[in-house]
Amino acid sequence: MKTVFLRISQRFENSLSPESWHRDLLLKMRLAIPKIRPAVISNDLFGALDELRRFRHFNRYYYDLEFDWQKVKFASEKFLLIASKIETEFRNFQKFCNALIESKQEES
Repeated sequence: MKTVFLRISQRFENSLSPESWHRDLLLKMRLAIPKIRPAVISNDLFGALDELRRFRHFNRYYYDLEFDWQKVKFASEKFLLIASKIETEFRNFQKFCNALIESKQEES
């Protein structure tokens, strides 16, 4: 998913701050840029993904601490709940991209 967001960001010329690029990337994906592109993800999905990002970041950099298995279970369940929403929102953005391609082909 991160790779897809990065590609979208590169294609639509969004700059990312080096200090907090993961969060910055999520913020950019929830923005609709008039006359450029719609939002890739909804505000609701942004909130859920940002929560998982924070969980991942904490556990990645503080891995020597003992895991709170309830939090791991919560994060896993949260991801399963949002997985279909991610797929739906990506599919909607793909429709936008396909329409954009078609319009550019018609101009040629």
